Amino acid sequence: MRTTLFNAKAQRREDAKKSSFLCVKDGLALANALFDAPLPWADILKRIAGLDILPTTEGSAEISAWMKDVRRAGLFSARTNSARYLKEIQPILADYVSGKINLATAQLKMQEWLQKLGYTPDGGFPGGASVPPANSLLQNLASDERTKLVIETISRHALSTGMAQRQNTPSLLHGFPCWEFLRLYWRKHPRGETDKDNDEGWPQRWARCGGEFYDGRMIARKDSDLWEQLGDSGVWSDGMDTHCQPGA
Repeated sequence: MRTTLFNAKAQRREDAKKSSFLCVKDGLALANALFDAPLPWADILKRIAGLDILPTTEGSAEISAWMKDVRRAGLFSARTNSARYLKEIQPILADYVSGKINLATAQLKMQEWLQKLGYTPDGGFPGGASVPPANSLLQNLASDERTKLVIETISRHALSTGMAQRQNTPSLLHGFPCWEFLRLYWRKHPRGETDKDNDEGWPQRWARCGGEFYDGRMIARKDSDLWEQLGDSGVWSDGMDTHCQPGA
C-alpha cells in the first residue's frame, strides 16, 4: 500500500513537471511569436556610441534650425562647445541606458568630467570659444537640472527609437497595430500653457497633424506618418524631428 502511494505521488510529481515544462515551453513559443523582435539593445547602444560629436556655442533656438539629419546623427547639447566633454559622456550615457549605472551616478560622472576639464558657469570651458555666462540652472552644464535633462533627453530618444523598431515588426503590427498618445511625465508648464509663440497643446497638435480622436483619446497606427509629424520642427518650434516619441 505504501509503495503504491509512493509511486502515485512520484507519478503526480513527474506529471506536474511535464505539465509545467509544457506550459513554459508553450508560453515561450507564444512570447517568441508575439515578440519576434526583442528590444534591440545592441543597436541602441551602438547608435549612442556612433553619434557624431558636435560641439557648439549655439543655444536651443539656433540648434533647432540645424538640418534634421544632422540633429538625428549628432551628440550635442546647447552651449556645449567642448568636444572632449561630449566624447567622455558618450559611454556614460550608454551605461545609463543599459542599466549599468543609475541617474545619480551618471550625473556625478558628468559633473566630475566638467570639473576635470575646468568648466565654470561663468567662463565655460577654458580655451574654448566664447559662450555667454550661464544665467540659469539649465544653462549651467554642471547643475543637477542640466545633467538630468541631457541624460533623460538622449536616453529617452534612444529607447523610443529602439521600441519603435521592435513594435513595428509584422507580428506586433498585426496583433497590436496602434499606439495611444499620452503625456506621462509631469511638466511645470505643459505645452499649450506657455507664452511661447506657436505653442499649442498636444490635442491641438494631434488634430493639426490629421490625427483622429476616439472618445477623446489620441490613437493612431504605429506605422502612421503622424508620429513623425508631431515632432516636425518645420511646424513646431520645439519639435525634435524624431520619428517616434518624445516628439518635442
